[in-house]
Amino acid sequence: MSKKCFSLLAFVVIISIGFFSNTQGQAKKSYVLAILSVNAESFSLSEHEKNSIQKKHAANIRALMEQGKLLVVGPFEGGGGIYVFKPDSKESIVEILNEDPAVKANRFNVEVFNWTPRIGNVCSTDTAAEALKYNFVRYEFNIYKATVRKLPELLDQHKEHLKSFESSGVIVIEGYFDNNEGEILLCKKDTDLDALIGRDPTVMNGFMIPEIRSLFVSEGSFCERY
Repeated sequence: MSKKCFSLLAFVVIISIGFFSNTQGQAKKSYVLAILSVNAESFSLSEHEKNSIQKKHAANIRALMEQGKLLVVGPFEGGGGIYVFKPDSKESIVEILNEDPAVKANRFNVEVFNWTPRIGNVCSTDTAAEALKYNFVRYEFNIYKATVRKLPELLDQHKEHLKSFESSGVIVIEGYFDNNEGEILLCKKDTDLDALIGRDPTVMNGFMIPEIRSLFVSEGSFCERY
């Protein structure tokens, strides 16, 4: 790596760490969040095989919740979903997920992150509660030479933009991954996504790339109430 590239990377890391630590105010608890995406190769499985795996997968989820390890779980529309685990090491959670029947059968691809909420809180999934449809937004950083000089200003604008929606209650929860691996935001299904996401200065300037999916989660999982 050239000295120039290394200096750029170091600058990005230092600025980002400062931004994230300053936006928290009072220290918030971190969790381990897993994102499961459908493995395209799994479509070759028969319906009987898929149903059998899904039953074992659901039983594993119930067991993890009964053990108190898994706090929140919810499926994406179209397959896959998210898990929010109690604070633990990523390595421990990866070991747990690798024992999931659906993961072992290569039904899902799994990504695991240390995750700290900035807006909202984590409660727990009540399986008896109504499952509601939310917008799940995943931001990935797109840092390059043209944007790095604007980074501190854009991050401040991003913070203020999200803060302007906080009192309206449309943002259910929002938080960032460690090591500049991105952020996620969960908002209510009737949210004006153009206003919340499209007009975010970091999105408009190409610094953050949002991916929006529909997620079903039991009401109250993130301490919210409609």
